[in-house]
Amino acid sequence: MFMEKGKHRILVPIGEKTRALDVLKLTILLKNPEKYIYTLLGLVKVPFITSLEINKEIMGIDQAKKIRGKLKEINREMDKYKFKTEVKVATCRDIADGIVEESNRGGYDLIILIKRRGKRRFFEKSVSKEVIERAEIPVLLLRSD
Repeated sequence: MFMEKGKHRILVPIGEKTRALDVLKLTILLKNPEKYIYTLLGLVKVPFITSLEINKEIMGIDQAKKIRGKLKEINREMDKYKFKTEVKVATCRDIADGIVEESNRGGYDLIILIKRRGKRRFFEKSVSKEVIERAEIPVLLLRSD
């Protein structure tokens, strides 16, 4: 992670179904892109019995490969438009927990969540709702088409 004086740090969690176009649309909302550093965060959910330490075994699983590929794709698109980005992949037991933990320790000014339309299971709580309730920094929620 790098820090630049006068730059606002924005955390953008990326899921397997997030499209590069969705991320580019959100960046249009913020004027003066040179003032921001976007961290594209990919989280790999691991079972409760697994250590959270990042290791080659976990990071080699299909889910991690897919999310790394998605992050690289979005990073390339953002680079075309001169956005300053960094890519981060981490493991977590719960996606909302992973986003909130990263936002608390990463020195971010804003979290931008891209909410997909879709059906949730009856007892399943929305990740975006949990993040909004628990985050210590502002959260901007954008709907994907």
